[in-house]
Amino acid sequence: MVDQGAAWRLDDTDALALINVLNEGRYILGNEVKSFEEEFASYIGVKYAIGVGSGTEALYIALKAYDIGSGDEVITVSHTQWQQLQQ
Repeated sequence: MVDQGAAWRLDDTDALALINVLNEGRYILGNEVKSFEEEFASYIGVKYAIGVGSGTEALYIALKAYDIGSGDEVITVSHTQWQQLQQ
């Protein structure tokens, strides 16, 4: 059995970052998100990175970046959320 709680245990650094976000009251486009985007872009060796709130947002941005829109063919899997079946 997988310890589901292990994924949510915070170390002191993560806890402090969470407290900073909560105290700032900006959960979207706040300083922590900006810092994460900059650090992640640097880590993967690109100029920019964009933090998103969902997979749908990520797909939308990727499609827009490649100018894929109405009338274009997009091939994908026929199913999603297979992990929901395990619960």
